[in-house]
Amino acid sequence: MAQHILENERLRVTVADAGAELIGVYDKLRQAERIWSGEKEIWNRHAPILFPFVGRVTGGRYRVGDREYEMKTQHGFARDLDFACAEAGANSVRHCLTADEWTKSVYPWDFRLTVTHRLNGSRLQVEWTVENCGQARMYFSIGGHPAFLPPQGTRKEDCLILFPGAERLSYVSANPAGFVVPQPRALALADGCARYQQDVPDTWIFEDHQ
Repeated sequence: MAQHILENERLRVTVADAGAELIGVYDKLRQAERIWSGEKEIWNRHAPILFPFVGRVTGGRYRVGDREYEMKTQHGFARDLDFACAEAGANSVRHCLTADEWTKSVYPWDFRLTVTHRLNGSRLQVEWTVENCGQARMYFSIGGHPAFLPPQGTRKEDCLILFPGAERLSYVSANPAGFVVPQPRALALADGCARYQQDVPDTWIFEDHQ
């Protein structure tokens, strides 16, 4: 599958047609790669797009109206399909995935998913647009799953997620079976930073536009 390079004086970004996946962000200033290499024996992906489901459905089956569908894979199917490259330039690339007979066999809606990667200085913007091309109400979820490559020797306790201006967040989590645990829990932040903690779940779900 083809790959596309976006490059300026700060970054060199690589995006593949396969899954419209971001597979590399090289920081020229620090001479360091920022995206996971995709080593098969550990995890063979880089930053897959999760669509039309985030997570899994119970037993690999779900019902729409009076018909049942199978979705055996976790996180839907977009990450495993080839996208069409609609436009490619020095600073941006746009990919599209549209419904076909196979997708309708596991997900019955007419859709178009457009993914744009845009390079602007030291910032990389990733934009998803989901269109309902049919008449029926369409249900979906979409998410990113980027794996970052920290500097060698960095512990996960040293890493953080920044929520500017926030002092506390409310989150729900998922249990080992993949079901959401609805009881909210509080997460206190230090200087707007969330850090790894031994006593919190593997998954944090921040709702209500936090």
